[in-house]
Amino acid sequence: AAPEVEPEDLVGLFRRSGAERLRLHPTTLRAVAAALPRLNEVCRTSARVVDDFFELLTAPGEPRALFEAHDIGLLSAIVPEFRAVTGRYQRNVFHLYTVDVHTLHGIAELKRLRLADPAAELEARVIETLNTGDRRVLFLSLLLHDIDKAGLDPAVAEGAALRLGLSDADARLVEQLVRGHLALALLAQTRDVHESSTQNQLAREVGDRRTLALLFLLTHADMASTNPAFYTDWKRQLVGDLYLTTDERLRVGLGVFADDAHIAREGRRQVLGRLGGDPSHPDARTREVDAFLAQLPTRYFAATAVDVIVSHVGARAKLPSVLRHTSGGLYWLTTICTDSGGLVYRLSGVLAGRGLSLVRADAFHTADGVAIVAFALANEPRELGRLEADLALVANGALPPEPPVRERERPSLLDAGRPEPTVSVAADQDASRDLTVLDVVAPDRAGLLYKAARALHQAGLTLELVCVTTEGNLARQALYVRSAKGKLEPAEVEEACALVAAAVGAPVWTGG
Repeated sequence: AAPEVEPEDLVGLFRRSGAERLRLHPTTLRAVAAALPRLNEVCRTSARVVDDFFELLTAPGEPRALFEAHDIGLLSAIVPEFRAVTGRYQRNVFHLYTVDVHTLHGIAELKRLRLADPAAELEARVIETLNTGDRRVLFLSLLLHDIDKAGLDPAVAEGAALRLGLSDADARLVEQLVRGHLALALLAQTRDVHESSTQNQLAREVGDRRTLALLFLLTHADMASTNPAFYTDWKRQLVGDLYLTTDERLRVGLGVFADDAHIAREGRRQVLGRLGGDPSHPDARTREVDAFLAQLPTRYFAATAVDVIVSHVGARAKLPSVLRHTSGGLYWLTTICTDSGGLVYRLSGVLAGRGLSLVRADAFHTADGVAIVAFALANEPRELGRLEADLALVANGALPPEPPVRERERPSLLDAGRPEPTVSVAADQDASRDLTVLDVVAPDRAGLLYKAARALHQAGLTLELVCVTTEGNLARQALYVRSAKGKLEPAEVEEACALVAAAVGAPVWTGG
């Protein structure tokens, strides 16, 4: 017969199982199952059970005991709110697991980070700074972060935290993290992380550095436990970059960063130093380089590594030039050429014609007529030599891109009966200080950027930046646009949204 186990000992059994890396005997597990109905409110809120629970939840290392505690029903017995997401399927294309299993994999990632090398992973450095109270807030927030998918209000998380002995302030923080757990992920994927408006928005939402650090770790664990193909190195870099820049703003105070010109000054100083010049006393050669760099916006220096800027400086001698480099798991192709209208749409047409998946596009212009147009690709393209030659030809005004795009977009028999997402375009005037952002949601098809960029060019507007993220057959694009005068006026916004929606929704290929 199975020995009887007291309810207040249940969590401790799994805590010790995890700490000592020993499996519980099947006989003991049967005793645990028999004792679960006797685990009442008084027991689950006792100091001993709460301490055992948080130790099981937050202890670094292998998560097997936590998964076993969930399998037998103990986690839901201690935190009944978690029962609502148990076995619940996620109705999207990128989650591999049910909500509860996804959540436990996220907790497993945090446990791994507690033993990871802080020198190698930003997340490990941040989690190392947390005290016991911070860890309780973080892990409990992650445990409950998806309760809204079961129809529960995030306010429920605050009640659970209070019941488990957290202070009033920490319980409110748990609710705040649960309610806003997508804020950092959405901003990182759909906005320019180097834009001061993006950082200020996140800083206002979190309020302080402690909350930001906890949200950063929660975001990482959430994204890392969805689908290995979803959480790419690039997305991880975006999340990390936005965390670091926002943390710095909160550290020194947002007022210090009212003028971001210091970013450009520091970038120019580093480039001149890398070229062997004295940034404080430029000679004839470095004065010419600095004059070129002075024409580029702050966003260029915030988004571009010093080594890459140095290569751009060298490429000015031979226009057009096509450069390549890798960063964040992406393959970058940059065309430096004489500036002319519609470069983004014409160059993107070449890439779309080859079926290449775009993640980001950046365009920078100088007053003396040089354009730097950079595209980030999800994979290294084939036949690089031919592709670079085609980009150079387009930069010189040749090689119309429409025929290959039409061919790539030709519908297949397999796609004929498949329902597609509808196209929507909305404007955001607050996401950037100098540009208007058009948020496009559309079916992920070849030539999406090409069609949108062409429509904007034909309307006399300039496309400066594109941030792209995809979810299955759905693509989201944030188009950073300006007119000759700067941000779009209300009438221009309405017209631009209509033009982009019509262009994106219509096929390039119209043959029979």
